[in-house]
Amino acid sequence: SIYLKTLTRIAELINAHLGKAGFVQHILDTIIHCTNAERGALFIKTAKGIELAAGQNIDHTTIKDANELSLTAIRELEKKKIIFTFDALSDPDFNVKKSVILNKIRSLMCIPLSISGNTIGAIYLDSRLKTGIFGPRDKEFLLTIAKILSSVIEKSFIFQRITEENILLKSRIIEEIGKGYIIGNSSTRM
Repeated sequence: SIYLKTLTRIAELINAHLGKAGFVQHILDTIIHCTNAERGALFIKTAKGIELAAGQNIDHTTIKDANELSLTAIRELEKKKIIFTFDALSDPDFNVKKSVILNKIRSLMCIPLSISGNTIGAIYLDSRLKTGIFGPRDKEFLLTIAKILSSVIEKSFIFQRITEENILLKSRIIEEIGKGYIIGNSSTRM
């Protein structure tokens, strides 16, 4: 099935590309291919707010609206909901959005990335080609992918932070050694 192939591909990407440039883009491309979405974006929560981490076929107006939808998806997470519509052009919740009007977006889905009650981002997918491309099975599958991806991203952030702290500590030790201090109980100076 396409879902099993997608899970296998994501596992391969995690093993081969985690921590490397383009990792998030590869994941997004895989999700877009699996769902037959035309366009997509992956947002990550940073100290500055929600930021675009990867995108495919997305224009500036859609990024702005997708960012707003991501924030809404994050708020909806508390209610255990995802943002989903079969036809954004006829849905009163979406047909007033600039990107929906300009791009004639038909199908739309936005899933929060969350781990341990903390939301760390969102996946946004849409299609201008036809209505109803995302079904209930896609929603369940993407919620599973979002859980996996959330965990991987969080672990990646933790690993990156530990690596940066380790580099900083090593540079401080080298700096102290350079000043003539020897680590340990010795009173000898270099």
